[in-house]
Amino acid sequence: MEKLSTRRYALVLLDIDLPVMSGYALASWYKDYCRREKVQRAYVMALTADPHVEQCREFGMDWCYPKPLTFALVEVLARQWL
Repeated sequence: MEKLSTRRYALVLLDIDLPVMSGYALASWYKDYCRREKVQRAYVMALTADPHVEQCREFGMDWCYPKPLTFALVEVLARQWL
């Protein structure tokens, strides 16, 4: 949360199963934070073993991809979003 509130990013990759806070909770907080502070929100992408695109979108994620994260996917995302 500290990094997301003090820096600007073009793309945020979140694992759904983070150790302290779920990726869902973090994405929801980030969406609300950007709206409240009137700052440009980065594209938020979730990684999970069992992707549920609609559920991810409900929590403020733009897309949800299955694990594992491959180099090919990183390359596609970098070309598309950065």
